[in-house]
Amino acid sequence: MSSSLATPTTVLITGGTYGIGLQLVKKLSARAHKVIVVARRAQGLALVAQTSPGPVIPYDCDLGDETALETTLASITAQHRDISIIINNAAMQYSMALTAP
Repeated sequence: MSSSLATPTTVLITGGTYGIGLQLVKKLSARAHKVIVVARRAQGLALVAQTSPGPVIPYDCDLGDETALETTLASITAQHRDISIIINNAAMQYSMALTAP
């Protein structure tokens, strides 16, 4: 971790309920960082918040929904003015055939 993470700070992580995002949430919250997690699955968010070793604040939002995104960002910035780091880990998956029909 970089020196900017040497002292507890507020970190916002998108896509923090699975994979790399989840591991970042666990590691950073274990180091007493306040971690704001944005993801689209409420169940996954609740589980992350309950099982993380440190402070986690969940926000349920589908980042592909522009209206939901604007509403969620307004809420986050109104309640958490101390965000120091943003980790944009969320991904969108599109499936398509590799060959022409």
